[in-house]
Amino acid sequence: MVASSESILVTNIDNDVAAINVSATSPSPCLTYEAQEGVVTTVAEVRLNSAPAPGKVVNLTVASSDEGECVPNVTSLLFNETNWETPQAVGFEGINDHVDDENQNCIFTFSVDTTVSDAAPAYTSATTNGTVTCENVDNNFAAINVTATDP
Repeated sequence: MVASSESILVTNIDNDVAAINVSATSPSPCLTYEAQEGVVTTVAEVRLNSAPAPGKVVNLTVASSDEGECVPNVTSLLFNETNWETPQAVGFEGINDHVDDENQNCIFTFSVDTTVSDAAPAYTSATTNGTVTCENVDNNFAAINVTATDP
């Protein structure tokens, strides 16, 4: 008896979604932090939700809503097919502006740089699961200094 052969059509449904994951490392699970003027604090980790296509990269830019108050310690993060799921740390620094301007909020955004020549097509319109908000704690106060001089 000879066995008959049959073909079975199999479809692999790709359920990966191109997205950017931002997660808190300190002080809590929320994405709002306190930064001291003049101090760098690592508060977030960023990774991709899925691998870019082989030979393609995802270059994320990190931007502050107010660079006069807060800046990130890196301005870009590069992901590829081998490091996409390894979290990359981002620190945030409160700028010591020597101005009594009370505490100021800064919002940090993570965007895909689509100008990179080998950018992963799936990530050109990728979404981010959040932004990072930092409150720059002001260490300045208004005062008048008077110095006495001998007559």
